[in-house]
This record gives sequence, structure tokens and C-alpha cells, in this order.
Amino acid sequence: MTRLTPPWLIHPNEILDGALSGPYRTMFATSWTVMNNPLLLELYRRHGKTLAFLGVIVFRTEWTTQHEKDLMAEQAAKLAKMLGAEGALVTWDAGGNEYIEVVHTVRACERLGIKTVFLTSEDNPEGGAPSVLKPLPEADAIVTTGFFNASLLDLGLMPPVERVIGYGTKRAGSVEDATILMRGDVDAKGAIPPPWRYDDHYGFNRLSSFAF
Repeated sequence: MTRLTPPWLIHPNEILDGALSGPYRTMFATSWTVMNNPLLLELYRRHGKTLAFLGVIVFRTEWTTQHEKDLMAEQAAKLAKMLGAEGALVTWDAGGNEYIEVVHTVRACERLGIKTVFLTSEDNPEGGAPSVLKPLPEADAIVTTGFFNASLLDLGLMPPVERVIGYGTKRAGSVEDATILMRGDVDAKGAIPPPWRYDDHYGFNRLSSFAF
């Protein structure tokens, strides 16, 4: 891969085989969640029955300039159009900067006549701020998976587990707005605080609502 890697068209089986890993710096999506994406599995179930699953387009986000961001969005939409897509389901797995390429992809698809549904978590609406970073008129079919902030839910510690796959200790830092803070090496089997924020980008939870 190079810095100017364009969007890739991949077969859905490649995701099931682990071709895509989780983001390098967030807890929002692990490799397991990418491989077990419920949207991907549901499209597979419906393939040949109620729809034709044409494939998956993936591309990197967090580009430096607006021109690069728009280039990725337009290229992804063009590729979908060349495949003959009539509809698209757009998801993503990070936040902030990365949002721009994604929502601009929704806009680009809609402008090419591809009806697009955008599944996304929301941001904290505190202070009257919009719950999505950049609302666009073309993004008129949105499925929201809500907003999660541990400091607002008073969750307490997550209970101990009997078995841990991986390292026996976890390196914990501190987060200013978390309910519970832990530092140093933490026993992975023991009670640990929940992540201060969790974004469900793929629809695993049962808190979803629809907004049109």
C-alpha cells in the first residue's frame, strides 16, 4: 500500500477471512468485530433472495487535505456505480477527522443515483452541538447506533472473567472524563472499568433508532 492507495473492491469472503484488521489506535472496532460485522452477515443471508450483494469497497480515511478526502469519496462512489450498484450501505470505524471522507462518500453516491443508507454512532450533543459532525442534505437515510459515554451511565466496574485470551495484564492509563480511573498494570481477569467511550459502528447493540 502507498499513501495514495485508492479505494479497493474486495470480495466479502476476504473480510470473513481476516483481510481487514481493526483500527490501529482506537477501541471502536477490533479485528473480531470487523470479521463478524452483523451488516455483512445479514447481506450474505439476503443475497440471491431479496438483493444482489455486489461486493465491499474499502478505503483509508484521515487524509491530510480536503482534496484528498473528496478524491476518496468520489472514487468510491464511481467504483460502486461501475459495479451497477443501485444502493449502498456506508459504515465506518473511527471518528472526527475520518468522518469527512465517509459522509462525503454518502453525498457522492447519492449524486450518482445510488440510494445510500448511513449507519453511524453519534457525538455528545452537549451544549447544543450537532450529534453528527457534518450534517449533509444528501445523508437523508441514517441509522443511528446512539451515543455511549461511561461517565454518563454510572456503569461501575466490569465484572471479572474466568478466561482471558491474550495477555494476563492490561496497561491502563487515565482518562479525564471517565467514571473510574486505573493506572499501571491491571489484571486482565479482574474487575476493570469500562471504556470511557464506545462507538458501535456496525450495529451490534440493541439501542439503535431510525432517523429519516
